[in-house]
Amino acid sequence: MFPYSRFAHFAANSAILEAIPENADALHIIDFDIGGEVQWPPTIEAISQQHRTPRITSIRWEEEDNSAPSPWRSEEVRRQLCHHARCSNLKLKVDEIGMEELVAELKKAKKRGGGGREFLAFNCMTALPHMGKGKSRKLVREILTVAKGLLANSGNYISRNRGIITFGDGDACEKLKNCPGFGAVFDGYLGHYRAIL
Repeated sequence: MFPYSRFAHFAANSAILEAIPENADALHIIDFDIGGEVQWPPTIEAISQQHRTPRITSIRWEEEDNSAPSPWRSEEVRRQLCHHARCSNLKLKVDEIGMEELVAELKKAKKRGGGGREFLAFNCMTALPHMGKGKSRKLVREILTVAKGLLANSGNYISRNRGIITFGDGDACEKLKNCPGFGAVFDGYLGHYRAIL
């Protein structure tokens, strides 16, 4: 795997783990494009040491391109993640649902007073070198908008620290590769991510 991808996954995983409040019992990761099991094993291991319950929900998108099927479509990816969790003495729930179903589920949990001490982590990695063709920008904007809205309105989730959004964009690397120096690249990334978030 390319260093860009490893760094993006490491940075996202670190941000998620650092953001989890001490009183959170569970970590619910909502993944924009799981694409395989490469990102989550280190997080699963860290969660096992923190004695928290993990759950991973992959978003099923209706607007899929007609290229080769994603490795996530394979039941093997789910089995591998669950097996890794069992090796860390955890019971991991992995599922795949549509965006509308996810929003309805989280809103229903809020109405019931559910969610309790569940920390939400929205993970959006797109167009990283190992992922192949990225999802459309429209879908990226949709997940970011939905994530911001759900976190802003999730009063029954952990009071001040309801969740986190992590974002890695491989397309941004392509647009900035001809910059003359680090300062220009840094300024370009800063402007790019401010505009998105």
